[in-house]
Amino acid sequence: MVTLKVASRCNLACSYCYVYAKGDETWKRRPPIMSDETFSAAVRWIRRQTSVPITLLFHGGEPTLVGAERFDRWCREANDVLAAQGVSLAIQTNGLLIDDAWIDVLRRNQVSVGVSLDGPPQVHDAQRFDHRGAGSYEKTLAALRRMTAQGVAWSILSVINFDHDPVGIHRHLVDEVGADSIDYLLPDENHETVGALHERYGPTPVADWLIPLFDEWWQRDLIRIRVRVLDSMIVALKRQSAWTGQFGNAPLGYLIVESDGTVEGLDVLKMIRPDMADTGLTVWSPQPIGIGLPELHRKASLEGFPLPRGCHGCREAETCAGGWLPHRYARENAFDNPSAWCTDLYQLFGHVRDRLGTAVPLAYAADRP
Repeated sequence: MVTLKVASRCNLACSYCYVYAKGDETWKRRPPIMSDETFSAAVRWIRRQTSVPITLLFHGGEPTLVGAERFDRWCREANDVLAAQGVSLAIQTNGLLIDDAWIDVLRRNQVSVGVSLDGPPQVHDAQRFDHRGAGSYEKTLAALRRMTAQGVAWSILSVINFDHDPVGIHRHLVDEVGADSIDYLLPDENHETVGALHERYGPTPVADWLIPLFDEWWQRDLIRIRVRVLDSMIVALKRQSAWTGQFGNAPLGYLIVESDGTVEGLDVLKMIRPDMADTGLTVWSPQPIGIGLPELHRKASLEGFPLPRGCHGCREAETCAGGWLPHRYARENAFDNPSAWCTDLYQLFGHVRDRLGTAVPLAYAADRP
């Protein structure tokens, strides 16, 4: 997958954003909107780098700031340039600008749509507000309703909020919003930053949040609702190997192109140090990424990281396998550490193991992507 950060600005000012609220200011020196010339160079750079089917994820900032007409033109160009290898198009949006024109473009180009929604208004608006401090829930919900009415499927991306009841949030997203595919994201913390959350919420806030959610999903929603983080854990346990970037050491298989054509690795690493995502490459660079990528990003994207030394001998060494790479960081040993959420993940995997002692219904597609 290649993530195209087609807009380096956002119409929201979310409190937890790793781009705008974690000390990174590199976005300020990039064009607000990717130019047509840079987009064209990016898709041709992708064609030079790989011949296998690929997903293009339009991201930001807020990608809908580019406008529906330009986006439509870019989708058609991507489909044309990458036709021989096959390309799937996706967008991750806050939904605020989704109108009928956008829906027509998304449907016509068969774009998979992910929308960020953290729960009911009192949860969502406390974290996802605009630059004047006004909440965004009602506009986001209106976009979801509009897409549903016009036959555009969507999924939800939701950041875990330790201040609110996980079951209440899940039931709202499923029963009131109508979501059938949700991914709950662990807060982006590492060993240098997680201490404040432990002081406020105790030693295992992620497990305390996700275990009740898992039980609710297991009892009521297992077959009909996809929850990606929980699906991932079940598949990891059934296969005895991790299968997503959230867990394990398999190559992540993606890179990021910023609005100026700069190629980056994991952009969330900027919360550690602003230059940590740098690769030194652009979409105009002639060399293959296998040669040009620095060691950190070559391992993360193409080769996979070794199991952290602290994970050897752990029951979950082949499933959790150290957790999401950015969560492993500490000044000591860099990424050669178990996740900052290690104790949480150990408890959570153990809980899921216990539930798997009960036969998984045949209708549950355990290997669904």
